[in-house]
Amino acid sequence: MNPNDHLRPESIFGFQHQMLEAEELRAVFAHIAACDQCRRLLSQRMDTNAMIDDAKSALLPPARPGMTFLPRYLAAAAAVVLVSSGALWLINRAPVVSRGTPDQQPAAVALALRTGRLDFPPFLKELASTPRTLMGEAASSGSPLLSPKATAVLAAPVEFHWQPLQGSWNYQVRVFTLSGEQAAYSQPVVEARWICETGLTPGSTYQWQVTASRGAERVTLPGPAEAPPRFRVLETAPSDRLRDLVRRLPDDHLQLGVEYARAGLLDEARHHLTEAARLAPQRQDLRLLLQALPEKNPELVR
Repeated sequence: MNPNDHLRPESIFGFQHQMLEAEELRAVFAHIAACDQCRRLLSQRMDTNAMIDDAKSALLPPARPGMTFLPRYLAAAAAVVLVSSGALWLINRAPVVSRGTPDQQPAAVALALRTGRLDFPPFLKELASTPRTLMGEAASSGSPLLSPKATAVLAAPVEFHWQPLQGSWNYQVRVFTLSGEQAAYSQPVVEARWICETGLTPGSTYQWQVTASRGAERVTLPGPAEAPPRFRVLETAPSDRLRDLVRRLPDDHLQLGVEYARAGLLDEARHHLTEAARLAPQRQDLRLLLQALPEKNPELVR
C-alpha cells in the first residue's frame, strides 16, 4: 500500500467490522503509521479509550498454550491506540485474527446478523396506500412519485422528488394530512424535486401529490386510479440521533443500514446495506439483511 494514497473504503469497512486477514491488517497498520489522516479517521471510527489497557495486555505473547489469536476488534483498537502513541513495533508483528462474531457488534447489528432479519417500526404498515379504482379500472402498478413513499423521513427539511413528464412542465407539490388538510405546498418549480423546510410536524403522517401544468394542461400525479403516497416525519429526537450517527460513522454502512431500518427510513437503509454488501461480497449475512428489506411495500414488513 502506497503511503501517499489513502485507505480504500473496502479496507476501512473491513477494519471496522473485523473482517481483515493478517496480511491485510499488517498493510493497514503500516499505512496508518505513515498517514496521519487515515490514523485519525480510524481512531474516530472506533471507541478505543475503554479498551487501551486490555488491548495492551492482549498484545503480549500468549500466556498459555493454544492461545493463537487475538479478538479482531481488540487488536484493531490496540493498533490505532498504540500506533498513535508511537509504538510502531506493532507493525512488525503479524497478529493472527479470528473471524468477527456478532457479539463484537452493537446490539442491534449483532441481532440482525444472527437472525438475518431487520426490525421495522409498526407505523410502516400504516403507510401502505390503499389503491383506488376509477370506472372499474385497476390502479396502475407504479406511481410516478418516487420519494418519499411508504417510508419515514428525517425531520425537516424533507425532500420530494418524482419522475418528470416529457416536455417542459411546471410542477407544484401539495402535502396533506390524512384528514385532507393542506399542510405545506410549493411554488411552481421546473425541476422534478422540491425541499420542504417548514410546515411538517415531527411524528405525523402525511400524503402528497404533484400538479403538473403546461399552458392550459393540468396533470395530477399520481392519477385518479391511485392513492397518494404516504410518509411519516420522524420525531425530532430520533432524527437528531440518526444525523449524529451519520456524522460520526459516515462509512459504517452496516450499522447505518440497520439503524435506518429500525427507524423506518427504508430508502436510506437500502442504500447503506447495498453498499455494505458491495464492499464485502463474501458476506452472506449482509446479503440476507439486504433481502430482508421490503420492496417499497410496507405490507411486506413482518
